[in-house]
Amino acid sequence: RRLRDLNLRNNRVAVLFPGAFTGLKCLQTLDLGGNNLRHLAAAALQGLPRLCRLYLDRNRLLEVSEAAFRPVQAMLGVLDLRANALRYLSQRPRQPPPFRHLRRLYDLKLQAQQPYGLRVVPHHFFQGLGALRSLYLSQNALSAVPADAFDDLVQLRYLTLADGSGGMGTLPAGVFKNLSRLRSLDLESAGLRGLGPEVFGNL
Repeated sequence: RRLRDLNLRNNRVAVLFPGAFTGLKCLQTLDLGGNNLRHLAAAALQGLPRLCRLYLDRNRLLEVSEAAFRPVQAMLGVLDLRANALRYLSQRPRQPPPFRHLRRLYDLKLQAQQPYGLRVVPHHFFQGLGALRSLYLSQNALSAVPADAFDDLVQLRYLTLADGSGGMGTLPAGVFKNLSRLRSLDLESAGLRGLGPEVFGNL
């Protein structure tokens, strides 16, 4: 019961049965990158109250839910979801904001969703992430980012929307209005065709 780090990267894990990690109360790092997970059940991460770092990159996750992260919400600081299969076609949320109870999360990677990118950021998608410092959204063919997308990210220092190639065109006025602590903003090859007034206000 003293295990701190568990590396399961690059296997063929397709299912996490409820209770799979029961008893690992001291685990701080769980690496499940490079597996075949399509769904994260509500009880899949049960029994990991001290988990700080969760790597789920390069799986096949189709969506993420608030319920899936509830068992690890107390301590989770790093969440890597890059190169999964997350995709949104509307700014209208399909479900409650998935990260809204991850109050300690400071690093979130969502870049390069497969095969066509995230496409759209739903309204309030990042709600509750008041401690987040780094957000990676590059290589996602984004066509729309709502004006309220980053409203809760008051501690954000680094944001990348680079390599979008989705024809975003413009950014809504005030989209960065609450990011007064931002130090680095990467918009290289983001598909922008114009910059309207007040886009970079308060930065």
